[in-house]
Amino acid sequence: MESRDLRNLRSFLIGLFLLVLVCFVQSQTTVINVTSNVVRSNVVRLGMNLGGWDASSGMMKGLLPNPGFEGAEKGLNVLADTGSNTTTVRQRYWNSGNIGSAQPAGYWNGAAFHFITGSNQGTSGTITNYAYDGSGNAIYTLSTTLASAPAQGDVMAVYITYANGVLDARPNSPGVQSYNLTSASAYTIYYDGQYRDINPSAGKTFLVQGNFTAGFWVKSPTAGASVTFTFTREQWAGGALFFRGTYNTTSANAWEFYSANFTVNPGVDAQINPLPSVTCPNWPNCNRPLIQISFSTTSPSVLIDDAFLDQLGNNPTVFSDRTLSHLTDFRPGVLRFWGGQLGSSLNNSLAVPFARKTNTYSPNSAPSIQGGYQYSLHEFLFLCRTIGSDPYYVVPPTWTNAEMVGLIDYLSATSGTYANIRTALGQSQPWTSIFNKIYLEYGNEIWGGGEPGDPFAGSSMGPLAEGFAGQYKFGIMRSSANFRPNSFILIAGGLYAWTGSTDYILTNNKNADLLALAPYYYGSATTSTSTLPNRYQPLYASFVQDLTSNGQFNQSVATINKWNSQNNVNVRPAIYEINFGMTNTGAPSMDVRNAIQTGVAGGLSLSWSMLNYLYTFNAQPQCAFVYQQYAFQYENTGSGFPCNYNVTCFFTKIWGLVRDVAAFGTKRPTFLSVEAVNQNGILDQMIQVNSQASGGQLFTTSGNGLTGSVTMPYVNTFAFKSSDNSAVSVIMYNFHLSNSMPVSIDLSASGVSLGNSATVWQLGSNGAEDNNEMGQVVANNVTTVTSNNGFSGGYQTNLPPHSLTVIRWGTAPSSSPIPSTNPVTTTTGG
Repeated sequence: MESRDLRNLRSFLIGLFLLVLVCFVQSQTTVINVTSNVVRSNVVRLGMNLGGWDASSGMMKGLLPNPGFEGAEKGLNVLADTGSNTTTVRQRYWNSGNIGSAQPAGYWNGAAFHFITGSNQGTSGTITNYAYDGSGNAIYTLSTTLASAPAQGDVMAVYITYANGVLDARPNSPGVQSYNLTSASAYTIYYDGQYRDINPSAGKTFLVQGNFTAGFWVKSPTAGASVTFTFTREQWAGGALFFRGTYNTTSANAWEFYSANFTVNPGVDAQINPLPSVTCPNWPNCNRPLIQISFSTTSPSVLIDDAFLDQLGNNPTVFSDRTLSHLTDFRPGVLRFWGGQLGSSLNNSLAVPFARKTNTYSPNSAPSIQGGYQYSLHEFLFLCRTIGSDPYYVVPPTWTNAEMVGLIDYLSATSGTYANIRTALGQSQPWTSIFNKIYLEYGNEIWGGGEPGDPFAGSSMGPLAEGFAGQYKFGIMRSSANFRPNSFILIAGGLYAWTGSTDYILTNNKNADLLALAPYYYGSATTSTSTLPNRYQPLYASFVQDLTSNGQFNQSVATINKWNSQNNVNVRPAIYEINFGMTNTGAPSMDVRNAIQTGVAGGLSLSWSMLNYLYTFNAQPQCAFVYQQYAFQYENTGSGFPCNYNVTCFFTKIWGLVRDVAAFGTKRPTFLSVEAVNQNGILDQMIQVNSQASGGQLFTTSGNGLTGSVTMPYVNTFAFKSSDNSAVSVIMYNFHLSNSMPVSIDLSASGVSLGNSATVWQLGSNGAEDNNEMGQVVANNVTTVTSNNGFSGGYQTNLPPHSLTVIRWGTAPSSSPIPSTNPVTTTTGG
């Protein structure tokens, strides 16, 4: 039996151990003190790039591009070269060798032109002749004699429309064309080719199921002509027939209408199981059939017009129910419309589907009856209204002065031509009375040089010309009687990788409110990624480094601030695109970069980066890129395309915030991290939060693009409150990859009455690289925590490893989607 002294000693030692343990735990607890000091006011929730019209993803209800079989538009910015004179313009970079087949001699005859920059700015007319000289240079002959010869780099916009069908339309059609369908050639559209032609691991990205409606108009020179509409997964490869309908005309030379509703049950279009992971070794013997939509006839010739194949949905927009659900969950403060509309005119950008033309802007692309089709500006604005987001529209840089004024009138006028167009489309009130702000950006990355290899050649003009052009075109907008300075925000796009471009752009553009950048990140991750800390700690630290004086974003903001100081203006930074930038060739391996970009630990980086840019630089708005995309090809070992044709390719699962829309439909962790912040974290004021961290609460990392070592805490925190002090939120990241981290939150200085409950959104998973590529594994877990004393003692919790936790106390002001009573024009119907 123990003696009393021994028992006392034993009790003392146990007590001493527990005391030391408590002290140790307390020393490892991150103490978070939330203040009421406002860092940023009028905060805009984090935004998203929607991307262009893409029926092949299931993003839209309508599955037919150009359902009215209308013509095509081409708008192009021509950069003048040396050798131009007062009656002809020689085009820089482009000649018969690289555009001769797409733009043969005579192609631009009759096109309209106007000068955007240079000594002839504002001069307009028509192209009387387009030809190639003896050296192959592209020469535009002008109807107007210019005041002086254009200098090299001066920008001349040209625009032309093409009819590519028959100028005969069904009764009361908003369009003017129809399509001549012959027995010799069906009209066919193919969808869902990524897993066959590009990346087999995608599987089917559009599983056909649900309720549909289809129809078309037909006109035949004889009665008894038949037209068959087929909707199928290619039959030759063991696909499925979804619907086939045949209509026989009853009259000669009269338009007749056919329609049908049908249902495709789940499982008819089954997912490939297991998904292939290698290229197709013996094309075409691969069971990867495409979706096929076709019109065919046994008659020599018939006309078809105003066709439609629509997914039936439960929302008033032209976007699918799944798309609307995703966007509502993401809750973007702004939604950006950049989707290839750079060659479209204003009137075409507002046209209803049956009247809307396709468009292109690239010098080496020819107009197409299917390619280059976009949803309209009106449809986009109606979507923004429905989900409660402010719109961010990329204005085609080829637009005339009249179109710039017309855009302002359409958005804000109460009477006149474009106000009447808006009313006819179902929106009687000016859009400026619906939205808090309307963001208008002049072009998309037009700082590019415009040479072959520039993805936006045909709209690009270089940073110097961009400055001059933006000053001119924004000035035209501001001079409009209907311009509302408190409603419109005018944006110039800057080049994140070259701070010098900011000087060029801002020096010559005094009419911009914002300079927007695209800080794609982690593109320099080429060193060791063999361990989780090597993969992720430099990723998290890269944003800390970008905030310092040597950081690229910091340097751009310093240039903006210098410009503001010198000119007594207030240009602010914004972000038009942001996401991973791991598209470099070489290391890391495809598997490693895909694990980083699709896993939960990597997904934390997107909202983390955006909140850092908001806190440090007041960068607003910010738009993550992009709503949906499965993968991007960054390297191949052969010269062929598509990759499946015995060419080894490498794909990075990048940019898409959702894996796909209509197959798995899963949200990637990048989406989920922003969703949690937008839904539960961001209020209209960002406030100061003070955290205490030391010792084991810190980590030091280097490599993978970092210019030196960076020390930072595992737990990183942001806080927000509502301006009426009705709510406060705390956003906490735990970047430790294996350990939970205890935190203690003191909100006594926030000035907010906390109540007895709080809402918690938490993003995390057991594995740092768990993902949703094959189904829902990672999700935001939403719970409620309570207190009997109004959280008077603060709140203590443990943050799981590689996690995001967002807690909100109080009642946030409502910012639900704006109810709509106005319809939007869709493709459906006769």
